[in-house]
Amino acid sequence: MHNRSSERWRRWALVAGIIVVVLSVIIFFQQAMHPYNKLRSQAESIATRSAQVTHIDGFWWNTRDQSYLTVAGQRNHHAVYVIIKQKNGAIHVVRQNAGTTRNQALSATWKQHDPQRVISAALRYQGKRLVWDVAYKTKQGRLGYVSYSFRTGKQVELIKNI
Repeated sequence: MHNRSSERWRRWALVAGIIVVVLSVIIFFQQAMHPYNKLRSQAESIATRSAQVTHIDGFWWNTRDQSYLTVAGQRNHHAVYVIIKQKNGAIHVVRQNAGTTRNQALSATWKQHDPQRVISAALRYQGKRLVWDVAYKTKQGRLGYVSYSFRTGKQVELIKNI
């Protein structure tokens, strides 16, 4: 009799321990993602309110030289990117069909640089020129950055083997 209750107690203790670990991991990841999710929510709110964007379907955060937030969505039945300079809140709206897409920049990166994986791809201003920045990891484990002109799709900058 004593053996059965001891086994039950151990089972319950094991189940409780697993539940505590799982909940701890979930809470940890929620806390880790909170700044990103808060920033995304703010950027989407700005795009909706200031640029009249509806049907949001993308968000990217570029922190290379300065921090830029990009929201993709629809405005007046046209697909647009809303680029927000995080430092001063300056907003620029460009039609997506006025240049290359994120997928085109990613395809060019895969074709030209054959990375192990792409880390990020987002819009930013380089001076007055809008560019797609793609960060990637090489098969040798090094970092690389390549920038493509939004308007033409041509490579404008390459930093390899960091």
